[in-house]
Amino acid sequence: MARTKRVNKKENAKTQQQNKAKNKSKYFNKTQSNYAKRTVKYINEQAQSESGKDEKNVPKLASLSSSNGSIASFNPQVFGKRLTRDFFDTPTETLAVALLGKVLCRKTEQGEILYGKIIETEAYLGEIDPACHAYGGKQTARTAPMYAPPGTAYVYFIYGMYHCFNISSKEAGACVLIRALEPLI
Repeated sequence: MARTKRVNKKENAKTQQQNKAKNKSKYFNKTQSNYAKRTVKYINEQAQSESGKDEKNVPKLASLSSSNGSIASFNPQVFGKRLTRDFFDTPTETLAVALLGKVLCRKTEQGEILYGKIIETEAYLGEIDPACHAYGGKQTARTAPMYAPPGTAYVYFIYGMYHCFNISSKEAGACVLIRALEPLI
């Protein structure tokens, strides 16, 4: 006679916690619901004050999309100064938290400038992190940017359908995955 095994909730929860502990990557999240509204208000005020001047300096905002293009010049009049290489030369977990709230800027082939606030990041701790592509010191063409100088941005393709945007950090093979942006329209 076959006997079915029941798993009680405490054992199941304990197993889930143990599985999470095996994965050393860290997930960070920051959401400020009014941030986008304040940013749009500020941009509109800047645009109105610039309306009598050269309109080429006023940023043209659009929603984030997957169109191809290059990283745009950062507009210090709107969002502040560009981050330096030294900013990225920090431990991975520190960098992942420091990137929250920063604005990513991109210029499309059509000339649109897209802005998005970083609201979710994930730290991959390099050669010691089983969830990291560089785990165990594997250096391949795919992991080469992870060993590049801190602040190197790279995109890779996973599961045949998703593009992931990472930034290398201080430790060998370590990086920060940008999980989510809040579009600034």
